[in-house]
Amino acid sequence: MANSGIRNGAGIRKQYMAVQKVKNASYKCPSCGSVSVKRVNTGIWKCTHCDKIYSGGAYIMSTPPGEISRKLIKEIEKKKINENK
Repeated sequence: MANSGIRNGAGIRKQYMAVQKVKNASYKCPSCGSVSVKRVNTGIWKCTHCDKIYSGGAYIMSTPPGEISRKLIKEIEKKKINENK
């Protein structure tokens, strides 16, 4: 069985398999653009193409709060650029 010891109900097994699928997936590298970022350890992600290391979520490359903060930072930078013109 591929569930590695997960027992006690189909719902828990489905949740476990969903997390494993997301954790073992490849993600797009922000630097080189290739789909080759893999999880090295908890929260540590490495691109096998350009060898850059990123921090992220425990099971996914970027968490929803991280995405929100990136958008806010971009908006603040845009405002600063527009104010300097």
